[in-house]
Amino acid sequence: MNQTTKRRLKLSDLLDVEYPACPALSPDGKKGAFVCWKAEPETGKFAPALWKTGLEKMDAAPLFSDSARRMLPRFSPDGETLYYLSDKGSSPRVYQLWKYENGAETRLSSLRHGISWYFLSADGTQIALEAPFWLEEGKELAFTPLTGEERAAWETARARKPIEVTEIMYKFDETYGIPDGSVNQLGTLSLLTGETRLLTWEEPQHHFPAFSPAGDRVACWRFPHGGWKK
Repeated sequence: MNQTTKRRLKLSDLLDVEYPACPALSPDGKKGAFVCWKAEPETGKFAPALWKTGLEKMDAAPLFSDSARRMLPRFSPDGETLYYLSDKGSSPRVYQLWKYENGAETRLSSLRHGISWYFLSADGTQIALEAPFWLEEGKELAFTPLTGEERAAWETARARKPIEVTEIMYKFDETYGIPDGSVNQLGTLSLLTGETRLLTWEEPQHHFPAFSPAGDRVACWRFPHGGWKK
């Protein structure tokens, strides 16, 4: 009987690890999309790529051939459009891919520091957004997006800035360490007019917005009464 040769796991084996996440199913149940995370040797992190799959043949394949990071796929109510976040050129922004596979990729949002989460309304006419901001920059810059070069320079300057700790609680699992000073705010994006507007500009953090069934209200999660500070 032949025995399979066993060997110890090598560090280089981690570069071949892939795992799926964030599945999305079209309303008719015939097609799907998901995120495939794979190790990125240049950064030492896992990078997300958008994949497609047919529910009958199960023929999964990448939707794009470039190296841009794409995540959080969502299908429109009619199944004709796929929405997702992509950092193509700069911070993560909302994009749409019409006709799923054969259409053009179009950017929909342009907030300064990108989008961290979004929710599509039941009728497919608007999107609720969660976006990070540094309030000291001022609300007037909220709709002035950074280019790739500007973002790289901004991140370098922020990484070199000393961190001043003034409270006992200063490390959190949600931020993977010390908070970076950003405060997530809520906004909406109209898919009919293309208009983006902010619903909040205040502390504390606002997370995971969701529309009511009628689309006239937005609910979110946040720390009440000052949260951990009290």
